[in-house]
Amino acid sequence: MIALWIGLACLAGLALVFLAWPLRTYLVLERRLAAEASEDQRVQANVGLFKTKLAQLDAAYEGGDLDEENYRSQRRELENNLLDDAGEQKTQLAPAFKFSQAQVRLLGIAAISLLASAALYQKYGAAEPLNVYFGRQAVIEESGGDFNQLVARLEQAVRDNPDQAQGWYLLARSYMSLQRFEQAALALEELMRLEGRKPGILAQQAQAWYFVDQRQLTPRVQTLIDEALAQDVHQAAARGLLGIHAFDQGRYQLAIEHWQKALLSVQDQENEQAIREGIAEAQARLGIQAPAEPQTEMAKTPAVNAPELTVAVEIAAELKAQTHPEDTVFVFARALEGPPMPLAAVKLTVADLPTQITLDNSQAMMPARNLSSVQEVVLSARVAKGGSPQAQSGDLQASFGPVAVTHKELISLEINQVVP
Repeated sequence: MIALWIGLACLAGLALVFLAWPLRTYLVLERRLAAEASEDQRVQANVGLFKTKLAQLDAAYEGGDLDEENYRSQRRELENNLLDDAGEQKTQLAPAFKFSQAQVRLLGIAAISLLASAALYQKYGAAEPLNVYFGRQAVIEESGGDFNQLVARLEQAVRDNPDQAQGWYLLARSYMSLQRFEQAALALEELMRLEGRKPGILAQQAQAWYFVDQRQLTPRVQTLIDEALAQDVHQAAARGLLGIHAFDQGRYQLAIEHWQKALLSVQDQENEQAIREGIAEAQARLGIQAPAEPQTEMAKTPAVNAPELTVAVEIAAELKAQTHPEDTVFVFARALEGPPMPLAAVKLTVADLPTQITLDNSQAMMPARNLSSVQEVVLSARVAKGGSPQAQSGDLQASFGPVAVTHKELISLEINQVVP
C-alpha cells in the first residue's frame, strides 16, 4: 500500500510541475517586460539629458566660451557617460528569481488541493477495496500456500470488517473449495445482506445447500433456484445445478436441456467446457451421437431438406463505440408463436463481428423444438452488456422477420438499436 501512495504522490508532483512551470515562466516574463519598460523610460530620460547638455556645450563653444580642445573633451565625456549608463541598464534585465506573493499563494493552493484530493479519495474512492486487495495478497504470502491458514485469515478479515462484500465472497468461495458447504451458504447470506438477492448469489447459495442436503432438491434449495431463475431464466449456476440433479437421477434428456440453457449465460471458458462435456456424457448415455466440434465441411452432412438460415451479423458504425470486444453477442431464431425459447441460438462476442453464421437444427435448445418444427421464424441479434440472454436496458439489438425457414438467401442483421 505504501508503494501505491508513493506512486500517487509522484504523479501528483508531476501534475504540479505541469501546472506551476508555465505560471512561473509567465511571471518571469512579466517581470522582464516590466524591467524593459522601466529601462526604456530611463534611457529616454538619459538621452534627453544628453541632448540638453550637448546643446549647452555647443552654445558655449559657438559663443567662444570654450576652445575646441575643451569642447571635444567634454563632448566625449558626455557620450561615454551615456554609453556607460546604457550598458549598466542591460546588466539589470535578468534579475534573480524570487518567490512573489502570487507564487507563494500558488504553492499553497496546490498543496491544499493535493491534501483535499487524498482526503476525498480516502472517503469516497477505492481505498477500502484496495486495502482489502493488498491485505489479501499479504495474507496469501504469509500463509505460505496453506489454504486452511488463508481461510482462517479471511475469517478474521470479515470479523474485523463485516461490511466488506468482497471479503464474504472470497470466504464463501474458499469454503466451497474446502467442501465446507454450510459455512459457504452462511457466508453467501452475508453477501446478500450487502449486495442484495442477485441471481448469481442465489444460485451459489442453492449449490451450497444442495450439497449440505445430500444432493437433494429440498424446499430451501428449490426456492433459491426459482428466485434466481425468475430474474434470469438462463442463469448458468442454477441451470447447471438442475442439470446435475437430473443427471444423478438418470434423466439425461432433462439434464441436457438445463445445460444447453446454461450455455447461453455462462461467463468463463472453463465452466463452458465443463458444461459441454456434461452434455456430451448425457448424450452418450442416451445413445445420441454428439456432433464433432469443430465441424469440418466433409463431416457436415445435414438431413435432406433440413432448414439452414445464413445470417450476416454486424454492428452499426454509430454504436461500435458503446461496445467492448469481450461483450457477449447472442443470435436467436424464435417461433412467431408459442414459447419464447429459441429454436436455434449461437453465442459470439463483439470481437467476432462482423461475421457470417448458419442457424440449423443442431443449435436447438430442445431436440423437439428446432427450425424444422415451424414454418417461419423471427431472427434477432443482441449485444448483451451484462452477459445475460434476457434483454436488459442498454443492450444493443437487431431483428428481422418473419422469414421462412426455407429461405436460402443471405440475411443481414445490423445491430443498430438500443434497448430502452
